[in-house]
Amino acid sequence: MNLGKTLFAQLMEFVPWTSFARIVVRYGGDSRVRSLSCTEQFRAMAFAQLTYRESLRDIETCLLANQTKLYGMGLRAPVRCSTLADANEGRDWRIWEDLSALLIRRARKLYCNDRRIRFKDPESGKTLVFLTNNTALPALIIAALYKSRWQVELFFKWIKQHLRIKRFIGNSENAVRRRSGAPSPLTC
Repeated sequence: MNLGKTLFAQLMEFVPWTSFARIVVRYGGDSRVRSLSCTEQFRAMAFAQLTYRESLRDIETCLLANQTKLYGMGLRAPVRCSTLADANEGRDWRIWEDLSALLIRRARKLYCNDRRIRFKDPESGKTLVFLTNNTALPALIIAALYKSRWQVELFFKWIKQHLRIKRFIGNSENAVRRRSGAPSPLTC
């Protein structure tokens, strides 16, 4: 049982809600609104974007399927596609423009705290640039970590292309080997 916050709720904590409320007031976004506030509209559309919903009907269906989690997502009631369509049509577009500009400014501040590591590969002569927020490790270690991670990515790419595995039974080495047909270390 998960006693913590959902991933969606954790993501929504990054939104500057006080600033968003000021933007909504500036453009009168919630005036004459009975059922779906700008905040709820944003949450519904963010959920739709993050879960790859393709239509308003798809958004409504998915939210209804997760009805017990709506309150934790910041939605007071199920969102109907007609209500969402009216909100998307009638709300001032400048609300979303100002919010996106605010989020971009905040993201840039986070990005500026990262550092860029330059590493010249002695074999190929290419200069590689890595982005990291780990300021304690030397550049050579950061490059080695990226290289080892890349090997893992290449391994999974090979698995997808050659073994046509849709999903694994488990996360252990034994489960992966059993699914791929490779001999398990426990059965050898």
